[in-house]
Amino acid sequence: MNWSELPTASFRGVPFLWQDLGQNPGHRVVVHEYPLRDEAEPELLGKKARLGNIAAYIVAGPHENHVLGADYLKARDALLDALDQAGPGELVHPTLGRLSIQVLDYPWTESSGEGGVCRVQISYLVVKTIAGLQLSQANDVLVAQTASDASDVAEETFTGTWLGSASSNISAPARVIRQVLERVEGYVGSAQTTAQNINQLVNAPAALSALVSSLVLQVSSLANLRQLFTTSYRSGSNGRTDLQNDQALTQLVQQQAVIGATVLATESSYASYEEAISLRDELLGQLDRIALVADDAMYLLIQNLRAQLTDAMAAKAANLARIIRYTSPTTVPALVLAHRLYGAANVEAAAADIVARNSITHPGFVPGGVELELLSDWADS
Repeated sequence: MNWSELPTASFRGVPFLWQDLGQNPGHRVVVHEYPLRDEAEPELLGKKARLGNIAAYIVAGPHENHVLGADYLKARDALLDALDQAGPGELVHPTLGRLSIQVLDYPWTESSGEGGVCRVQISYLVVKTIAGLQLSQANDVLVAQTASDASDVAEETFTGTWLGSASSNISAPARVIRQVLERVEGYVGSAQTTAQNINQLVNAPAALSALVSSLVLQVSSLANLRQLFTTSYRSGSNGRTDLQNDQALTQLVQQQAVIGATVLATESSYASYEEAISLRDELLGQLDRIALVADDAMYLLIQNLRAQLTDAMAAKAANLARIIRYTSPTTVPALVLAHRLYGAANVEAAAADIVARNSITHPGFVPGGVELELLSDWADS
C-alpha cells in the first residue's frame, strides 16, 4: 500500500487531519535480582496497556486531502463533541486500521497567527483492534450506508420546511411540483404523475418528499444528475409561503442528486487515475456546497460521506493507468500503434481507445508529429 492510499483518519465517524502518530507498546516485566549474582531474572506478566497519541488538526476551507468541509467551526466542534462523549469509540487509525479506543485527554489549541486551525493532541487507550488496515470493497458499502442516512435526513428536513398551501389556491405549489416531476421523470423514463396527483401532493409533504427522493435516486446517468446539482425551481409567485416552498423543493432535489451521485461514483469503473480523481474532486465540491445550507444532522453526515468517498475513490484509482502524452514519429494505423505501446493483449480494444480518446477521424491514420493522450498501460475492463 502506498502512503497516499492510507485511509482518512476519523473518530466516531468524524474525519480529521493528522500530523504525528505514536504508540508505546511494551511488556509488563518484574525484574528479580539476587545477592551476589550478576544476572537478573525477568518475570513476564503480560503486555502493557497500549497507549497512543495523535496530533490531529482541523483546518479552515478545502484541504489537499479533501477530507474536511468549508465550515471550520462546524468541523472543529464535530470532532471535539466526538472526543467528549463517554465510553470507547471507534478510531480509524491511518496506519493501524480500526481500533476501539478510550480517549484519555484531548487538549486543543487555536492560534491567531495560524487562523482557522485547531490542533488537538489526542491521548488514548486501545481497548481492542476491530480490523487491521485494509482497503476493500467495504469503502463502497460505507458510502452507500451513509448516503442512505443522508437521504433520509434530507426527506425529514423537507417535510418540516414545505408549507404547502393554506388556502384553496394551490396553483403556485402545484406548478413547482410539476416542474420538478417532469424534469426528473424524463431522466428515469417514467411519466405517471397526473394533475390530480400533483394537487394531492401539495399538502402532503411526506408523500411528496418520498416521491421526489425516490425518482432522483433512480437517475442512473451522472450527466443527468449533474443537471440536477444546481438547477433551481420557481413557481412564479413572490408570496412568502410560495418562495419557501420553492427553496425547500430545490434544496431537496439538489441534495438527493449529489447524494445519489456519490453512490454512483463508487459503483462505476474508470479508465484512468485522472478520471476517477477528477470525479472525486467534483463531488467533494458539490458536497461542500450543499453542506453550506445543511442543518447539524445533515452536516455531520455530509462530512462522513466526504471522508468515505475520498477513501473509496482513492482505492479505486490506486491501480488505474495514468494519462500520458505521446507523439508518434510517423502516421500509423491505430492497431499498429496499440501493439507497439501495449503489446498483443487486447490490441483491438486498445486501438479503439486511442481513436476515441483523441477523436481520430480514421483508425487507419493516427497522425504523426501530433501529441496524443494515451493511457500509461491498457487492460480491457
